[in-house]
Amino acid sequence: MKKRIVALLLCAALLLPCMAMSAQPASDNLNDDSVARRLTAVVYCLTGDMYRLVPDVRTVDILVGETPLEVLAGEVLRVPQNDQLTSAMSDRVRLHLLSVVQTGSVATVDIGGEAEMLEPYEIFCLKAAMVNTLVETGLVEYVNVLFEGREVPTNDLPTGTMTRFDEDLQSAWIEHENEGVAALRSAEYTFKRNITLYFASMDSDLLLAEVRQITFTRSSLALPVIDALITGPLYDTTLRRSYPSAAAVLGIPYMHAEDLYTNFWEIDFSYEMGKAFIDQAQRRVQFAPLVMTLTTFLPQTDAIRIRVNHRPIEGLAGAELKDRLLYRAQFSGMLGRTVELYYPMEGGRQIKLTRAVLQKENTLRDLLCQLMIVPEGVTSVFPEGFTAEHLRGVTHVDDIAVVNLTQQGAELLRGLSADEERACVFCIVNTLTASSGVSRVQFLVEGYKVDQLGGAVSLRSPLVRNPGIIRTTMD
Repeated sequence: MKKRIVALLLCAALLLPCMAMSAQPASDNLNDDSVARRLTAVVYCLTGDMYRLVPDVRTVDILVGETPLEVLAGEVLRVPQNDQLTSAMSDRVRLHLLSVVQTGSVATVDIGGEAEMLEPYEIFCLKAAMVNTLVETGLVEYVNVLFEGREVPTNDLPTGTMTRFDEDLQSAWIEHENEGVAALRSAEYTFKRNITLYFASMDSDLLLAEVRQITFTRSSLALPVIDALITGPLYDTTLRRSYPSAAAVLGIPYMHAEDLYTNFWEIDFSYEMGKAFIDQAQRRVQFAPLVMTLTTFLPQTDAIRIRVNHRPIEGLAGAELKDRLLYRAQFSGMLGRTVELYYPMEGGRQIKLTRAVLQKENTLRDLLCQLMIVPEGVTSVFPEGFTAEHLRGVTHVDDIAVVNLTQQGAELLRGLSADEERACVFCIVNTLTASSGVSRVQFLVEGYKVDQLGGAVSLRSPLVRNPGIIRTTMD
């Protein structure tokens, strides 16, 4: 709480000099990107009888390093100010937010605490409120909700990747219960679920997500997911296949209990899969899609053990893995997120490229640093010699991104031709406005507003996105 209060005070101190037409130079703190911003959003709560979801409009503060999804997920676990509403978190237990990871259109929420003390209906309500709150932002379409890194089912079937719930929770719960009862009557009962499948990015070893609907039987939960991973990505050209298409699973995968606290699934692959695990240096990349996908979907699963032709596969180099178990936590740092970057083309046009980046690279400064990386076959946005050191500050104020250049950085931009200057400025603008919550970009030099740099673009007022010059192919 102290951190939030201090950040809000800094916000007032830092932003007013930036946005006002001041005759005084900006504070040296303008090189600090730690500016809080305020967001009005919907958080879903429950009616007193817990039969319906109800939207509650709240204003929240987002600090540097936080994302809107993280802040709003935390709000779901808080008591609403409206006395007529009930929190989706039961007051009988203590729960807290561990993490929220966004990978493309999917958010995965991990909640810590005493989830084992919750009744199935309470878990169902909490998941529904979390899903609707995060989907309401427009930042994601799907949500996974885990507890201490585990999928916790509410009708003895895997929940899968969820999308928006109907606000009539009682009716949804009755349908949910009936599905569970039907599944218990027959091991061959079929049901459908959306699944988050993880594949390596085409341009890195980071994992990105593809959501796919798959049909299951109660007696076969793991096999359809593994088959989908072997098939490879279907829709996203930024993803690549992880496993040989000829690979197959021998027998039926099943769960073991290592001890009172660890459950793992053992999977035996045909010899073709062994080709994917030959290179010890690449084993982390090859194991990751399988481990992250299965532990997200399969109930109460902590780890995976892999065999090839009935022989256990060694784990990660240097890792002390009991019985060669592969744990979710070992690969969670490989989950990436995607950013949109815009580079200049001939004729004043721009090409949009999508790149996978680390989850922690979530500030506007990080975004511009990514824009300084020039892929093969693409023209640089910035002039030669321009580096991150020439960005004195990149802050987010309401819906405005404030790019504060150093004097030396401004001089480098002034050396561009008119066409190059326009390309540089609007590649920055289009890249930043592709980020959540940014609709305009204001340029400053050493904290001052300037009319222009080289004369090609007026910078006196914030600039808006220019979608008309964007192309999605190099043609």
